[in-house]
Amino acid sequence: MYSFSSKSNLEDANNCSESKTLDYCLSFIIEVLERIYPDTKFNFTLVSRLTWRNAVFCAVSENSLTKLSVKVFLKSYKSKYRFICEKTVGDRLEFNTSSIRIPKLIHYEECAGDGIIEGVLIRPWIIGDSFMHRLTKDPVVFLQKDFPLLVDCFKHLWSVNIESFDKKTQEMLYLNEYIDTGLIMHKLHMSEDEAFKIIFTLGPELLSKIRKIYDFYKSNIPVNEKNRKLINGDPSAHEFLVNQSGIWWIDWESTMIHDPMVDVSCMYYSIVHNFYDDPIIADRYKRAFFSGFEITDKERFVYYFIEKIVLVEIAIAGCNDKKVFEWSITHAADLLDEIGI
Repeated sequence: MYSFSSKSNLEDANNCSESKTLDYCLSFIIEVLERIYPDTKFNFTLVSRLTWRNAVFCAVSENSLTKLSVKVFLKSYKSKYRFICEKTVGDRLEFNTSSIRIPKLIHYEECAGDGIIEGVLIRPWIIGDSFMHRLTKDPVVFLQKDFPLLVDCFKHLWSVNIESFDKKTQEMLYLNEYIDTGLIMHKLHMSEDEAFKIIFTLGPELLSKIRKIYDFYKSNIPVNEKNRKLINGDPSAHEFLVNQSGIWWIDWESTMIHDPMVDVSCMYYSIVHNFYDDPIIADRYKRAFFSGFEITDKERFVYYFIEKIVLVEIAIAGCNDKKVFEWSITHAADLLDEIGI
């Protein structure tokens, strides 16, 4: 009745536990879809791995008339936060422009009990050309034509009136609790001390630069309560899809009310690390970020950049490309040199 294929490299991982978890997720999805679409048969493709303790499937009906994105959140530390925050955006957030869109949820379901699944979110599958594809295809054209659109997306997000959210709702309490507990999304997966322990073992030849980054990060925690906005929390150029309807912005599980500089630094890494071997293009994008996002507090920018590369790209996602790892550490140290630290 249902077929399943994988686009991830799970076969290379040889992880029996992960395979069983995915089978369980798929069984759960089938049960949910049978209730929503009782007369429709679906084929499934896995489009993400379990790095972030969730799995995304593309579900296509046999007649190809229905194509869905099905995201399953697995129970883990703070998984309820990730589920509710993405549900909140998909269910409620709208921009005051028709050119920037967020896919509306078709169905969401939170799971009670002791099972491994926190919840599931189902939305239409968006077909479009990602900003990441456009960037890597022609970085010069992207800088001229698409980068200003990217900046505009963030400025629309940060202009959302957070007072319009009822502060007593569960969603608002969750969006705010990141701040109240001193957490941001990256720290929901691993502490900075744990992450730096990993990094010190990965790059002994970069020891002095890692120590410089560590000392700065531990002694310069930003305090910016006056500039709290609704932010994405961990944006990537992969998550902006362009088609005739406009720009579609997907993946909101890291959403929070926090400092917009978190978004800027994460987006900076997402774009600039692609040019680790092209310092001229990398420098053009660095200047574009500082100008386009009007970055004046460079210490805050560097702090969140370090947080992104340390707590996500290296410690969590893994050091799959040594050259990118070396560039990340070296670039962070160079940014500190530039601001006189």
